[in-house]
Amino acid sequence: MLRIDTPPLRLNPTILSGHDVYRGLKKISGTRCLVIISKSIFNRDEISNNIKNNLNCEIIKLFDPPWGANPNISNLSSLILSFEEIKPDLIIVAGGGSTIDAVKAARALYEMPELLPDLTLKRTFKISKHIKSKFVIIPSTIGTGSEASTSAVLKTAVGDKMFFIGDSLLADWVILDPSVIEFLPAELKLSTMCDALAHSVESYVSTIQHPIAEDFSVWALNKINLYWKKGLDSRPEREVLFQLQLAALYAGYAQNHMLVGAAHVMSHIYEKHGLSHGLANAHFLPATIKVNRKNPDVHHSYNKLALAAGMVDGVDGLLQLSEKMRNGCKKSIKPISFGMQEYMSAKTDPSGVCNPIEIGDEYLDNINSEAFNE
Repeated sequence: MLRIDTPPLRLNPTILSGHDVYRGLKKISGTRCLVIISKSIFNRDEISNNIKNNLNCEIIKLFDPPWGANPNISNLSSLILSFEEIKPDLIIVAGGGSTIDAVKAARALYEMPELLPDLTLKRTFKISKHIKSKFVIIPSTIGTGSEASTSAVLKTAVGDKMFFIGDSLLADWVILDPSVIEFLPAELKLSTMCDALAHSVESYVSTIQHPIAEDFSVWALNKINLYWKKGLDSRPEREVLFQLQLAALYAGYAQNHMLVGAAHVMSHIYEKHGLSHGLANAHFLPATIKVNRKNPDVHHSYNKLALAAGMVDGVDGLLQLSEKMRNGCKKSIKPISFGMQEYMSAKTDPSGVCNPIEIGDEYLDNINSEAFNE
């Protein structure tokens, strides 16, 4: 399998966890703080109080996002106005991956307004300038990995994916608080865990080799395999949730360095037809494994990953895990007809550039067929 040069390691400088985790905010210097809390948890006063009561800032403004679960690039204007209003030197976001990515993008656009004229013209934006404001992420789901990523993914108004990429998008601090995800619906916990599983698996078999990031894939898979069922309990132990938060973080580090592959490419196509990102990955990861494993080198990589993560059945155990998690989502999905637009969108998707098999029309048809052949 083709491998390319190892990229530099990019990790969050500080991870805060454990008892009284928000106390760590006291050590962050800042005078003007903008706090963005996603709609799903905005009314949980203990979260906002834990943040506000541990900040030393003179100005603290809470921002209630006007968008729903999946903001697109056109939704960011009100957030950018709040940036312009208080000129924050500290930004805190508590939310799921879409909200986190929206804040990442708005933060970049606020400090680099020269990007604004190109928003309707380009699909990928490389953020080369240093972003001055300090940045704290509190993930409220267990799988997107946005807290560990140097990128942000948003949709255009017509549903195409846009990518913001740059080291300055990486959070300075990440707070892992199991209580934030304690009351998530089981179906949301599972679908986001499926996203983390896809990050772990697809990054490991990508054409990028990174021996440290590969270990993150292994650690993530190990924890997902051990804890995913327990995490779906109506009142799971906080230690279980914390282990799944670590899995999401590790899988995020893995995909941030080695990228993902065809399951994500397929999910981006189906998301334009109303399917959530996590559910799409849940559905297409098993099919992608089945198609990819026909290549002996990729089969070997899957097997190596599974065995290293403690799965004694190797690639067969890995496939079974992906199928069990997919089946647990209990959502029926109908195939869509691929035309020239879908093929072109898939083949130009930045998520697929390091897929272990070249992404062509026949390859996409095979995955689509496999995904609906059961």
